[in-house]
Amino acid sequence: IATGDLTIRGPVTYNAFSRFVAGGRLVLSGEIRGEHGLFYAGGDLTIDGKEPFSGQFLSGKGITISSSTYLKYPSVVYFKGSTEKGIRKGRLEVSGSSIVEGTIMIPAPGEVISQDESRLVVGEGATVRGSIYNTGQTELHGEVLGSLLTLQFYFYRSPTA
Repeated sequence: IATGDLTIRGPVTYNAFSRFVAGGRLVLSGEIRGEHGLFYAGGDLTIDGKEPFSGQFLSGKGITISSSTYLKYPSVVYFKGSTEKGIRKGRLEVSGSSIVEGTIMIPAPGEVISQDESRLVVGEGATVRGSIYNTGQTELHGEVLGSLLTLQFYFYRSPTA
């Protein structure tokens, strides 16, 4: 537990159901191994793993899953977004050749908003095996092998429905 930022650089092996909490930014990089971890960042969460691992990944501001990260089933990636003056902001991005097996969620904000600038981006070469639930905009360049439920696609390409 850290009240500020927390960086975890591998090689690290964590026990099942271990919890990592950062009041600020949380960075996970290198060879991280383990099952069913809980990772929470009050700020941004950055994941750049070199080995397959699983867990629940939660952030209030933004999540970046980059490089060749492999989040094994039953991983959950949960992003709430931050709201200022009625505008929800933030970004959840899966990029590079990353693979997420499980669920990615951006739920509805718990307060009334006038504008939603939050976005989920699945980059070219990235794969999600499972489901995506997004109450905002989704920008899809990679693959979803499963279900995708979104309020709006940022770029629409036929025959997507």
